[in-house]
Amino acid sequence: MKYQIRKRENVTLYMASEVAELDDKKFKKLKDNPYTGNSEEEFLKYISNLDMWNISELDLDMYTISELEKLGPDGESKEFGNSAEKSANIWFESGEEDEAYSKYGGFNARFDSNE
Repeated sequence: MKYQIRKRENVTLYMASEVAELDDKKFKKLKDNPYTGNSEEEFLKYISNLDMWNISELDLDMYTISELEKLGPDGESKEFGNSAEKSANIWFESGEEDEAYSKYGGFNARFDSNE
């Protein structure tokens, strides 16, 4: 009997955006959704809940908008680490090629060597 077997591995990439320098006072002055906290941790939570797709709609100066854009979906990220450099999680799978399993690379795995 013939079996379809493939090798699979998981690799983790570590990436980070450029550093953005933000003044919390500018966000406290916003009419819509102003920042009301008093600590670095609270400000980080506030920034992480902003809609980064619509940064330009915030009533902020151009410098602050530019800094926020570094954290948005179009901001540049740089890879600073990769788990494949040291080791990777590698295993084998058996099953059959099936494009309906696009989330799994077009392969319907029935068994794997990790089981």
